[in-house]
Amino acid sequence: MLEKYFDTKKLSDLLVGWSIGDQLGQNLFKGNFLTHLDSLVGMYSLHHEPLGALDMTFEQYSNIEFSLYHSVPLPEGIDMAKIGDLDDIAYDTIRMALKHEKKSTELEPLVAFTASSFGNAAGFNMLYPMAMNPYEHLMDIFLSKKLLFMAGNADDLKSQYDFRLSSRQDSLRRLGALATSHKMLKSGNNQFSGYVLDNRFSLQPALRKVLEENAAGKANALSKSKLKAKLESTRQASVSDSLFQETLLSLKRQGFVASSKRGYFHIQSIDDMLEGLAHHHGLRFAIKETMKQMVYAAEKRFGKSFAFTSLTDIKVVDKIEDRWLFVEDELVRKQDRILLLERQLADYKASLEQCRKQL
Repeated sequence: MLEKYFDTKKLSDLLVGWSIGDQLGQNLFKGNFLTHLDSLVGMYSLHHEPLGALDMTFEQYSNIEFSLYHSVPLPEGIDMAKIGDLDDIAYDTIRMALKHEKKSTELEPLVAFTASSFGNAAGFNMLYPMAMNPYEHLMDIFLSKKLLFMAGNADDLKSQYDFRLSSRQDSLRRLGALATSHKMLKSGNNQFSGYVLDNRFSLQPALRKVLEENAAGKANALSKSKLKAKLESTRQASVSDSLFQETLLSLKRQGFVASSKRGYFHIQSIDDMLEGLAHHHGLRFAIKETMKQMVYAAEKRFGKSFAFTSLTDIKVVDKIEDRWLFVEDELVRKQDRILLLERQLADYKASLEQCRKQL
């Protein structure tokens, strides 16, 4: 659980020996960044009006963060200085790992942004202890992927850093993300990998409206193809399969949309939530069983045993019983989410029973 990272002594011990990794690519940080962003937007939509269509910029991203930190009162007894201490510990760890790299105007913002994810995670956990923590996904870029990371407006990042960009020029106004690794820093050129956010947040309000009007509740679930056709009919414009899929997934991450064997639907009731919960629980089990079988088959075929610390760090080990030291990160997060939803359901049921008694 995240709490172990919110104690300064435990965090110091956990980060002993951390070193920046060698591997780098969008696939190592893009998913974390998008899940973080979707979680933030979902929380904002629960505490404020849902966002309208927009090209997400760094300023809008920062405003969403600011609003969430001022939407609920700070619990009594919270020492904000301790939150800052977490950032300092992470910062010092990174600087120690980069002791052979001189401080530079390029590298320092990545170090500071990466370290700040620890304090942000602790602060968010104190304000919203029962919610999924968006900053967990940024911490994972540092802890598991072993990368330095930052976000900003894509045009600013592009002007300050050397990275290849395949997106169209008009998308440079949007939010972007940047990462680097040890190997890239040593290469001397093209030291950073960059990503520019797609326009899912321009499309989300329209897709959400289509879901509310045509797929309200589990009984009215629609397939992806039917949803996409209705969306394109409403907008009178085509939408790429990849953008549609990402936008739909984004709404699921925010907690407003669920899926079942019948298709996708807008959550209208606790029963709808339970339907989506059961579907995800089944998928989690199926994925875990598939992973176990893949490892078992590989051990039998290749005569090796494996242990996991992350999917990017799979090691050959001597003892076959050590192979399940690790359960895949995403499955653990989904299990935590299921436990959270189960607790929320218990609270809903208790509130409902109390209302019935009052009636």
